Amino acid sequence: MEQERQEIIKFQYFVVATMAVLSLGLILLVYFMTDRPDMATFMPLTLILVILWSVLFQMDIHRDGIRVSRYQEAFKQQIIHPLIQAMDDQFIHVPGHCVSYQLVRASAFFPMRVDKFSGNDHVKGRIESVAFQFSDIKLQQKETNSDRVSWNVLFCGTFFVAELNKHTHGVTVIHPETWQYNAPSYMRSFKMDNPDFNQLFNVYGTDSIEAHYLLTHTMMNRLMELKKLADEDVLITFADGCIYWSIDYGYDPNEASINIPVSNRVIQYINTLQFMVDVIQELRLNEKLWAKR
Repeated sequence: MEQERQEIIKFQYFVVATMAVLSLGLILLVYFMTDRPDMATFMPLTLILVILWSVLFQMDIHRDGIRVSRYQEAFKQQIIHPLIQAMDDQFIHVPGHCVSYQLVRASAFFPMRVDKFSGNDHVKGRIESVAFQFSDIKLQQKETNSDRVSWNVLFCGTFFVAELNKHTHGVTVIHPETWQYNAPSYMRSFKMDNPDFNQLFNVYGTDSIEAHYLLTHTMMNRLMELKKLADEDVLITFADGCIYWSIDYGYDPNEASINIPVSNRVIQYINTLQFMVDVIQELRLNEKLWAKR
């Protein structure tokens, strides 16, 4: 996989270098074959170069597009799918599906207007009898300015949901300080009894007692560890008897990029899977506490 990625990059460099050499050669040829080169001489040459570059560029894009698509598909089949199966061969991985939009709305992560929703690489299964599912998702908002339409990306990353062992009465949202969250009017801001955690995260919810009960010291420490490890925006919600979790990467973490080494993407995905397991195991450790409420 890594060799294939490097070959695609080398070919792109080769195409650019070839186009540059051809352009320079054509300019020098016209210059030395013309006694007094002027603007009138170089105008047709400029037009030829523009056409040549356009044709070669489009050919390169088409060829690279096919190679990159094949590379990305191979990455999912040869890297992502085996990693998921290595964790548990009972996990179900469907590359073309994603979590439902209803679950995304239920998380209360995104109270803003969402005009386009998409995703892929849906995985579901059980860890220690806890049902879960996750996938990559992308949320976009449409903006119209005069006759121009643009799409702003609100979120692009991994979205995860798992069932709790007890129904939650309220909604508790945990998001990083850097995340711009417009909390609904029915939520209030809470401070936790961990100063380090409060420096990294904000907590909003409908029930202060439940928020402190859900965020154990172990859970807060693991959230801080993930934040430092991934250096990405991590969001957590407890609601409707489920825990919702998402990491905003700003790109699809399962989509192989020719500009990023394969090993980097593999390590990132392993860290994501491991944190998912850690969260579920932490909930299982607190199972007796859940039953007392």
